[in-house]
Amino acid sequence: MHRFSTLKAMLGVAVVLSLGCGSGSESITSLPQSELTRSKELWSSKGIHSYRFTLQRGCFCSPDVLTPVVIEVHGDTTTSITKVGGGTVDGTAFASYNTIDKIFTAIQNTLDIHGNVNATTYHTTQGYPIQVDLDPHPNLADDEESLQVSDFQVL
Repeated sequence: MHRFSTLKAMLGVAVVLSLGCGSGSESITSLPQSELTRSKELWSSKGIHSYRFTLQRGCFCSPDVLTPVVIEVHGDTTTSITKVGGGTVDGTAFASYNTIDKIFTAIQNTLDIHGNVNATTYHTTQGYPIQVDLDPHPNLADDEESLQVSDFQVL
């Protein structure tokens, strides 16, 4: 009889612990999603379609991708990508992040595959992402990437 009581108590503790883990996980993923949704709506409400910004990437990539670039967008289309201080770059290396909308899409895609979006900061009045740390596959090494948007100007 004692063995049955012990087993029953252990099973009860396991159920309580598993319920606690599930609810904590949901709150962690919902916070980045709600921040993204709110910021994307704010960005859309501003009606900004022509702008310039500096993008700094951080990743386990080739050195030319790590160079800060100035991206210019006119009518929601990227018109130029140059190195800060001048010089040409391979625009394809920045194709996933060459507009604010594409950066929002990268964040959403990471959330959709249950990846981690850490240390995300959005501009308080315009909504665009300022700092984003993406980890699409938390159990995979070296796929993390950070994006930093600065020097944003409406054109």
